[in-house]
Amino acid sequence: MKKIIVNITIWWTALITGATAFAQRFTPIDLTPLPVELSTGFTTHIIFPHFIKAVDLGSTDIIAQKAQNTDNVLQVKAAKEHFNPTNLTVIGGDGTLYSFLVSYVARPDKLTISLKPKLESDSQIMISDTQVNESKLHENCKLITNQQFRRPMVKRAKYGAEVGMTNLYTHENQLYLRLDLQNSSTINYRVAQIRFFMSDNKLAKRTTIQQQELLPIYVDGDISKIAPRSHQLITFVLPLFTIPDGKHLRIQMLEENGGRNIEIKLRNKHLLRAINID
Repeated sequence: MKKIIVNITIWWTALITGATAFAQRFTPIDLTPLPVELSTGFTTHIIFPHFIKAVDLGSTDIIAQKAQNTDNVLQVKAAKEHFNPTNLTVIGGDGTLYSFLVSYVARPDKLTISLKPKLESDSQIMISDTQVNESKLHENCKLITNQQFRRPMVKRAKYGAEVGMTNLYTHENQLYLRLDLQNSSTINYRVAQIRFFMSDNKLAKRTTIQQQELLPIYVDGDISKIAPRSHQLITFVLPLFTIPDGKHLRIQMLEENGGRNIEIKLRNKHLLRAINID
């Protein structure tokens, strides 16, 4: 009996000592979200100290994309008016996690938010390395455009507008997605945004939607509008990725001030059909 008590005492002492050491090594970090006000009529720019590695949106009511030819500037805007407050999470290239609490206002007070250290210039912008290879990206996109047109692997239509994914290509660490955008109606389809999300296949009811937005590094083609009774091929270049189990890639095309918003879903079986660009 005394031996049992001694063993329990030793075990309890080790447990407390281990917990104390764990607490000393892993101190909780207080990540108080930074407030950000967004509007449909203004674009807010957030400048980060390092390149943007990943972006996670708490709601589809907000839009985010990297500013053209930059690595550390995020452009954020409201997709609709008077949306419910949501969150935005960004992971920087150094592993730092940035958390934002996003709300809607008609006229934001700040349109530029710099998160750079005070010792550095607030206006310093990191020019993307992809700018150096832009000619190669353009060359690959033109090569893809000249390939034989294929029937879409996945497509969806709504009120005369249609989005179809026709071809997938890979080159080095890049994925090229060719979309066929069609408009069989007599009304211009003005494109507000084309976005790419990594989303869960199933979401429980009343669960807050958490999704990672993938930002294209290059776009070949005019995505501002689709003329009546016409179609056009657009190529998006994304960092190469695979789709985890239980998830899918959601491609969303939003119409400006309209109701013809369309989504298509891609899965790993589609990515496996990608053609390598020699």
